[in-house]
Amino acid sequence: MLAADSLAELLAALTRPTALAELGVLAACFLGAWLVVGLARRNANSRILLGERGFDGVLFPVLMLGLALLGRWVLATRLPLAVFKLAVPLLASLAIIRV
Repeated sequence: MLAADSLAELLAALTRPTALAELGVLAACFLGAWLVVGLARRNANSRILLGERGFDGVLFPVLMLGLALLGRWVLATRLPLAVFKLAVPLLASLAIIRV
């Protein structure tokens, strides 16, 4: 659980310009996962893995989580992370719910 001080630090970090770079990487992860799932839907007919609309299956949140973890790993040495501190737990919970 976040203490009041660490919550204030996180909110301050979200207002830094580096948060825009993190959002850009996260958007690229989203686009990459969406494209992979879209291509997989053309070639496969698994409703559990791919879902009805593509983003409601298992593959999209798991792939998005994996790409976000990769993006966080790449950015961790270059930028102070704020967006990924919020996004990775949210994506992990979404992936766990789908599995």
